[in-house]
Amino acid sequence: MKKLIILSILLLTFSSISFAENTNPYQINDAAVEGVFKNATVININTEGQMVTNIFNPKGVISSEKSAVTAFVIATFCGVVGIHRWYLGTSTNTKLLYFFTCGALGVLPTVDWLLLLINGLINKKPIDAYVNNPGSIMWKK
Repeated sequence: MKKLIILSILLLTFSSISFAENTNPYQINDAAVEGVFKNATVININTEGQMVTNIFNPKGVISSEKSAVTAFVIATFCGVVGIHRWYLGTSTNTKLLYFFTCGALGVLPTVDWLLLLINGLINKKPIDAYVNNPGSIMWKK
């Protein structure tokens, strides 16, 4: 009986909410939105790949490097299925190998994790050798 009473109260509450009038206090001012777009700063990129105007990146350099910290964290939590290899870029065969064999029963992601830990985090070396690596073994290119 209690369940029936609680269910009927919930149904009445949700039905009254759905039939309520539009009480949205927020309204869009189209003129203000257009004014924001008119006064917006345009960011241009020159031929060297540097941003001409960017307040968030004063040096203006666009970095395409992958982060060792991000790859390490992904490898820590999702290494067995190879999500860190997807992040770093690899061939489809390698992605399938990691996914269907659970990273060769955990051996490959463990070695990848150690490489990212030692080279990327401890020694602060760039992990460019691991980015877009087509091989199934990350430490060989």
